[in-house]
Amino acid sequence: MRREPGTALLLSFGLIIAACGSTSAASPNPSTSTTAVIKHESTLQISANKSSSIVAGKNVPQQVNDAFYLSKSIVYVSQQNGSGPTSSILLSKNGGTSWKDLSSVPGTVSSIDFVTNKIGYLVSRPVNGGANNYIYSTTNGGNSWNQIFAGSISTIKFLSPTTGFAMLRTPSSSSQPYSAGIYKTVNGGISWSLIPSPLYSAATYGSFSFSSPSDGWLLVGIQPSAGSENKYLYKTTDGGSSWSLAAQSKFSSSQTLVTSGVMPATGYVTQLQFISPQLGFMALARSGMYATDNGGLTWNLMSKTPMSAHSLRNVVGFSAWSRTDFSFVTANSNFWQTNSSGRMTLVYPPYSAQSIFEGATGLYALSPSQGISTIGNTSSVQRLGNAPTGITEIDPLRKKLLALGTSGLYQSTSGTNWRRIPLPKGWSLLQGKFVNSSLGFVVANNNGPAGSAAIDRTTNAGTSWNKVSTPFRPLVVDPISKNDLWVLGGTKVPATNNPTKNVYQMEWNLYNSTNGGKSWNEFVTNWQTIGGVDFLSTQDGYVWAGNYLYHTSNGGHSFVRYTLPSTLANQGILSMAFAPGQNGWALGNSQYPIYRTSNSGGLGDLSYDI
Repeated sequence: MRREPGTALLLSFGLIIAACGSTSAASPNPSTSTTAVIKHESTLQISANKSSSIVAGKNVPQQVNDAFYLSKSIVYVSQQNGSGPTSSILLSKNGGTSWKDLSSVPGTVSSIDFVTNKIGYLVSRPVNGGANNYIYSTTNGGNSWNQIFAGSISTIKFLSPTTGFAMLRTPSSSSQPYSAGIYKTVNGGISWSLIPSPLYSAATYGSFSFSSPSDGWLLVGIQPSAGSENKYLYKTTDGGSSWSLAAQSKFSSSQTLVTSGVMPATGYVTQLQFISPQLGFMALARSGMYATDNGGLTWNLMSKTPMSAHSLRNVVGFSAWSRTDFSFVTANSNFWQTNSSGRMTLVYPPYSAQSIFEGATGLYALSPSQGISTIGNTSSVQRLGNAPTGITEIDPLRKKLLALGTSGLYQSTSGTNWRRIPLPKGWSLLQGKFVNSSLGFVVANNNGPAGSAAIDRTTNAGTSWNKVSTPFRPLVVDPISKNDLWVLGGTKVPATNNPTKNVYQMEWNLYNSTNGGKSWNEFVTNWQTIGGVDFLSTQDGYVWAGNYLYHTSNGGHSFVRYTLPSTLANQGILSMAFAPGQNGWALGNSQYPIYRTSNSGGLGDLSYDI
């Protein structure tokens, strides 16, 4: 909504969850008010259906599934292109700070390996399954790829442009349908020959590492179950001509227990790296990072890093440069690097946000740690300060910032030195928006049971409040003026498959009042879940729910419905913000990046903001 000149309403999705309350039969009626409700044309009128797509901003790692460090600066990653059948290959030349989209390959990439900055290989498996995975090679630094081999390949490692190793699974005549083996190529992956080895035939996943041309290791795991898998570590000291078992995890209780060379059974094989014949590291999904000082005989869990235990359990790629110098990539596409002083620092993404808000001076973001920033592009993320604890929504007026959340209502002129605005005793503030520094509306639960929220209005900056009648349960209020209000609200209806009619669910609709709440127009949507509402004027507004964005330019008489792109919709919408001129922004659950549109969410114009 447009309030003071140059500002707009921006919704925090986090507050929506808090307002829902109980939906059981014990929940009270939304309201006992007799305020009139007029159904506006019976339902939400859709005048057109359109689709949105991502047309720019491919240079943004979001869902990295594999990473390879050629050096501390040069990093290659792969990520799935939404739910589509291809993967993108991206390159960073500054350790992960910025990225370039190089190319795409069919399938899901599970192993990347470069031997020079021009020559590289990868393994890709078809999205729809199949017996074969495929090896692709590049001779131009990843700008294009050629398929060179098909087979049941788990992992690869090349020592030179021509010589490499792979773990392959071939059909077996025994009770085990496939038999795993170590294979070698001397012609750049075009053909492979089996090397005799004691490799466990049921091995499914693997990771190679060579600390020198002669000393190498292969870590494998069998089919995982219940958070663990049996693992085997094999070693070569003659450049891969022969292999021996170096260590293994404990077998289950029905098998013989290994008393020496024990490896952790918890977690799944992700990556192995040795940087000397004795010092090595491995990443195990759902378990963490482990280190060995005796060539892999025993392993210890690494815990002395600034990364959380959760992050260490979700490492998808890493490189160890010394005993204390590391680069990590986690499943949420955070890139960590040890700096010159030995401290681990986050180098990408440049920010994370839990909600976004359009204001007089641009776009504002509220981080999960309560930090407030203005965001223009990667080089102009300016930190203003921290919001008070418990804040989930920022309302940027022309000369003031308002902060609303479970801890109350606050005001600041710069993002620091917050002044608390007293609220009536017993209020639980759920959501709110101000038209100007004096006139504002909030959704609050006033000493009532869960789900009994009401709308209250102040015309004197919070000194006093008056209730606004609603014959529905309000969830989000978006005021245009003292009298013009748009609200997302709900009513209880019997749940489906409920023969006794004693269990209820909420159905959410869009409401509008032009007389301060004396009567309401109901735009029937029957949404089971909703997102938010943002009206810029009495005529121009947006509503979003599920995978759809709705835009009206005639005061709600009709809406154009946009289907959001899968890249964004699959994440789930955390927050949206809009401004005049068909400009808008969206933030998904990944908390980065921010998307933008300059034609109300239309086809071919939704792109990454930074």
